[in-house]
Amino acid sequence: MSQLIKTQVVSKDEVADNIFAFVLQAPSEEAGFAKIAGAHVDVHLPSGLVRQYSLTGLKRDVRGQISIAVLREPNGRGGSAELCDSVVVGDDLMISKPRNTFDLDRTRDAYRLLAGGIGLTPILHMAIELAEVGRDFQLDICARNRDAVPFRAYLADAPFADRVNYHFSDEGRRLDLATYIEDIPARTQLYVCGPGRMIREVEKLTQGWGMERVRTERFENAVEQLSAEDKGAFTVELARSGKSFLVPEDKTILELLNEMGVSRDSSCLEGVCGTCITDVISGDLIHRDACLYDEEKAANSMMAVCVSRAKPGTVVVLDL
Repeated sequence: MSQLIKTQVVSKDEVADNIFAFVLQAPSEEAGFAKIAGAHVDVHLPSGLVRQYSLTGLKRDVRGQISIAVLREPNGRGGSAELCDSVVVGDDLMISKPRNTFDLDRTRDAYRLLAGGIGLTPILHMAIELAEVGRDFQLDICARNRDAVPFRAYLADAPFADRVNYHFSDEGRRLDLATYIEDIPARTQLYVCGPGRMIREVEKLTQGWGMERVRTERFENAVEQLSAEDKGAFTVELARSGKSFLVPEDKTILELLNEMGVSRDSSCLEGVCGTCITDVISGDLIHRDACLYDEEKAANSMMAVCVSRAKPGTVVVLDL
């Protein structure tokens, strides 16, 4: 398993309705690990729960510090409520090193950044980096109202404040996604993070664009039920160890790897965070995750072993 980093909470502030910003101080030898736009860390809570939170970029120049923002979800799975209600300044939290499945392509001519609600967290980090290196970008923020936008005070005085557009539903300024996307030039890359409904609409409107033109990040994954033809057992072979095992319909590859004592990092168990992505040597895969792009899925060279499977009766060979 990957080594965890011990951090201390040095500040906690409510930066929007039910959104709390935490600054975590890591050992000084971790200097620079926060400068990864689009990245997230696993936060290990006192109860044992593990949750993923994006780096906001607001502390990217402070040695050993990272900034995250957490939306307290009263009807969630408990992690956000625990963090927002129980964790205070001075508490220690264990975190993973940053991982990135929402990487910023720094080769494009221009950028459009689109955020919905708490989805601003990784998008803000991208805006900060692009502004620092003098790149052309526009940031659009969608929210139900002004009080739902985190870091408003920072945004008002940011060096890129003139590039920020707000779209508030309660003021009749909801963003027309179809028009917005239609107006994006071909060499401009779009990055989107927000609620599932927003992501699904963007993906529908940008069908065929590919990851060279649009990249998205989700906070949830509605894993669809397997079709009748995709239900059934398959075999997994581990190329390096020579081990093999049968994966029945009611088990995941990850569960069986853990039972066999084969070390594989994992976190969300929903195909969102990308922690368990594993290289594939061969196999007829059924991708059920929300962290790989269509091109990556089509290549069949990696899979999220927490949710994805292989066609019944086939053999998938993993680089393990």
